[in-house]
Amino acid sequence: MRTSPPRTRARRGLTTAATLAALLLPASAAHAATTFPSIPGDPTSASITVDRTTVSPGEWIQVSGDHFVGLGGDGVPLVTLRPYDFDKGPEWAADGIDHYTFPGTHQLEAKTWFITHQPTGTFSGRMQLPPTATPDGPPPGGLNGQHWLRVLSGAPFTSTGDNVTTPISYTVPLTVVERIRLGLTVQPGAPPGVPVPAPVYQQGTTFRPGASVTVKGATFTPGTALSVRLDGDQPANDLPGAAITTTGTGDVPDGARVTLPAGIVPGAHTLRFATGTIAHEVPITVTKAPTQTLLTPEVRPGGTVAVSVEDYVGVRGTGQKVALAIGSAALGCITADGAGTGIGTGVVPATTALGPVNLLANVGLSCIAPPAGTVDDLPNSSGGFTPLLTVSATAPTVTVPGGLQGAQVAASGEGFAPGAAASAAYRGVPLASALGVDGAGRLSGTVTLPEGVGDGALVITAGTTTAAASVTVAARPAPDPAGPGTPAGPAPTTPATPTTPTTPAQPTEPAVTAPKLGTFRTQKGGRRVRIVLKGGSKVPTTITVRSKGRVRTSRRAKAKVVTLAKRTVTKAGTYDLVLTKDGRALLRRARTTKVVVTLAPKGGKATTQTLALRRG
Repeated sequence: MRTSPPRTRARRGLTTAATLAALLLPASAAHAATTFPSIPGDPTSASITVDRTTVSPGEWIQVSGDHFVGLGGDGVPLVTLRPYDFDKGPEWAADGIDHYTFPGTHQLEAKTWFITHQPTGTFSGRMQLPPTATPDGPPPGGLNGQHWLRVLSGAPFTSTGDNVTTPISYTVPLTVVERIRLGLTVQPGAPPGVPVPAPVYQQGTTFRPGASVTVKGATFTPGTALSVRLDGDQPANDLPGAAITTTGTGDVPDGARVTLPAGIVPGAHTLRFATGTIAHEVPITVTKAPTQTLLTPEVRPGGTVAVSVEDYVGVRGTGQKVALAIGSAALGCITADGAGTGIGTGVVPATTALGPVNLLANVGLSCIAPPAGTVDDLPNSSGGFTPLLTVSATAPTVTVPGGLQGAQVAASGEGFAPGAAASAAYRGVPLASALGVDGAGRLSGTVTLPEGVGDGALVITAGTTTAAASVTVAARPAPDPAGPGTPAGPAPTTPATPTTPTTPAQPTEPAVTAPKLGTFRTQKGGRRVRIVLKGGSKVPTTITVRSKGRVRTSRRAKAKVVTLAKRTVTKAGTYDLVLTKDGRALLRRARTTKVVVTLAPKGGKATTQTLALRRG
């Protein structure tokens, strides 16, 4: 699928019809028009302009065209816009001053046409994304979130006669979003003298009490107050402070926000947005405010600090990344699970001064200290600890080497409570251990590593003293299939099974294909019809032109299916088919006749196409 890159251009003036269309179809100040040329970089090529490339189910897209200039002949060129290269699934609606309804069976070729104004080749109208459309695309299976309109002109079915443009086929990409989207927006900071970056918006439906929720949406009643209600559809459910008025096209204005109550109970809730009878509901989840706990309240300079976090869930419903930091120094990173919980470690800089320090748990950046970095995890937060972390030269410290799953490893340390019983936990789960602390506060003994693999915080507790180490647990090697004590040697082999000789595959003949139909029109004098065939296999192909259904060749004649012309050709090219007596009579009787053209290649599958044949 070739997608033409957009270009922005100024309108050079509209035809009378286009001006009327602009009056009938109100423009939206909230959307910037984008032009897609058929030939990138060529301002004189045929082009399509849309007033929006992001659209919600049920929303209208204003479309206009330029430079769809006919090559000459009878009639006027048409432009068809086909969703997804096919007209299946929910049908798009269309209207506007230049919307055209093609008579007859051309509905098999496309569903939506627009008639052009010559000699400029302009048109305007609009199309509506079906209300049942989804961001994934039409079934079955969706289109992986891809949406587009196929622009077609220059084909026999894109003209009211035989005046067509040069062949044109390219795509206009679209993005489909839900009617109501919720999320969070933050304004990143910037150092003095540096331009302030654009606000960052992240879509999602998971919020905390008191959250300022960003609202985006469309297809509401234009210029109307938007009702916002929490968990119901009664005035008592109105969300205090929600004052939003839709735009002239029914969109939610940029920057619209609603604030959840600070005392809202965590759990499942619903926000209802409505203007009159048009209403959309969005389920949301409210989580608790996040908390963090210091597992090692006292550490040495260069020592390891351990922290546990709870309820660190982001707007997208996933666990957040929590950066441990002292000032501008990032100590480590904790990635919370889906429930927002996690345990991790960080290394205090060796140059940290002794005494209390303000350790922070920061969210919003990729586990680095502010202010550098790109916001990628909302909502932002920066939480401290009570009491503060104490940096002391005599704080407990422990050393535990990594090892294999289930291995028993030695643990040693100092600075613990003398004579206290000691225990160990890895990622918050108690471990089997045999540890002791002597009268001088020295720790010794063994710890049995867990079955889980990876890096994790191992915390030793003895009385009121704790210390932590970051430990890596590796997977144990797979057992030897030969078993213990088996002498090494070559593996036994199984005798090969004799193979049955195979007959070489016979070459297959290429598939026979019918040619494609190009120009199809009557010649002057009304005795012949010219047909242009393109491509296909070089085999005898029979061309048959019959009437579409029963017709009368004269007032007294009986209705019957009339064969207008028939001929056999051997290759693609231009051919003049002699009309039969009935065919000439039929064209004399009616200026336009619906006919079925059949192309039947010998040894291949025949194709049929229904067209309108005009008297020459």
